[in-house]
Amino acid sequence: MTTEIELRALLSATGADRLLKSIEQTSSFRTEFRWFVDVSQPVGSISDREIDVRLRVTNGKVELAIKRGKFGGATRQEAILPIANGEIYNALLGLNLMGFSTGTFGARRIQRYCDGSIEISIHQVLLAADPSKIASHFVEFEVT
Repeated sequence: MTTEIELRALLSATGADRLLKSIEQTSSFRTEFRWFVDVSQPVGSISDREIDVRLRVTNGKVELAIKRGKFGGATRQEAILPIANGEIYNALLGLNLMGFSTGTFGARRIQRYCDGSIEISIHQVLLAADPSKIASHFVEFEVT
């Protein structure tokens, strides 16, 4: 099993632009578009959850992402299960049959920069009602 250290922080729009410009000068990057349906059972705020279950599509690649452990906690287990293209309906039906009957839609534009074992990803959280508009930004630093 791979151990991963992850740090997440909110960014202002200005801070996101400055970070992007700084990193673009020294690193190559790839841009991803991701939409997802978070079917985790609501228990208050996201920080109260012990399990996250999401069906997500990143650049056309469909996955079921399951994470166990406190959001932002020191240790979390993660399983990513690939779903065949064209099987989104069956994946959502399967989740529904397991009791995950409601969900929250979200969308993100992600720019990923890699430098050895360090990945920096800058996320633009898009408005669900109008994905051409940005609701907020955050950055993740991941070391494997």
